[in-house]
Amino acid sequence: MSVVEYYYYYYYYYYYYYYYYYYYYYYYYYYYYYYYYYYYYYYYYYYYYYYYYYYYYYYYYYYYCYYYYYYYYYLAVMRISWSCTF
Repeated sequence: MSVVEYYYYYYYYYYYYYYYYYYYYYYYYYYYYYYYYYYYYYYYYYYYYYYYYYYYYYYYYYYYCYYYYYYYYYLAVMRISWSCTF
């Protein structure tokens, strides 16, 4: 093997492995970014729906107590008015 052929194969394999690792880390970075992006939005929507249902049940419980408060208030008023008629 001559010196020219030696350097030819040397640079050939050098650039071959260079681009190999370049694309390898490129796709590794791409999939890493993809899963990070997916995990971020999964985390975001998880807490979004968590607080959504939290406030939903909070206001449901609030209006539930509000309703029964006036319900029993209405019964008490009607009982007083009913007792005053007789």
